[in-house]
Amino acid sequence: MSRLDNTVNRTPMHIRRGMTAKADGREVKRRKEAKGAGIVLEKQAKNKRSGGGGSRQDGIVKRDRGVGAPNIGRFKKGTLVLSKDDVRSMTNVRKRGGKGGRGGKR
Repeated sequence: MSRLDNTVNRTPMHIRRGMTAKADGREVKRRKEAKGAGIVLEKQAKNKRSGGGGSRQDGIVKRDRGVGAPNIGRFKKGTLVLSKDDVRSMTNVRKRGGKGGRGGKR
């Protein structure tokens, strides 16, 4: 969580509403000027600011994985691809560091 997020969450609601309205106005103005200048902008995010707060930050929603989807690895071209870290986390094999520990040469 950044410092700005922490500050926004502590501000009173009526001030926060004004801040979001001002930010929306700036965004509309930026899009209007870009359209006039012939600049193509990114598509506007739908439902960017959800009033729920907490679990959804700036419209980023954690996707449901479904019933049979694994918790590790990733699917690529219909096959489950596992990285070395994924395999290591499943087998609980710990990799020892090189020069760690107590003592050593003097």
